Amino acid sequence: MDEWVSLLFNHGFAAVVAFYLLHRMEKKLDLLITVCDRPTSE
Repeated sequence: MDEWVSLLFNHGFAAVVAFYLLHRMEKKLDLLITVCDRPTSE
């Protein structure tokens, strides 16, 4: 938690929020890429 507070004061609120959201979306983006790369069954 101390790391987040120090990032907040050093880099600004907007940058920390953007980083946090991108970090959370990473797993969902990996799943989306996996699903899109699957061959279609015909």
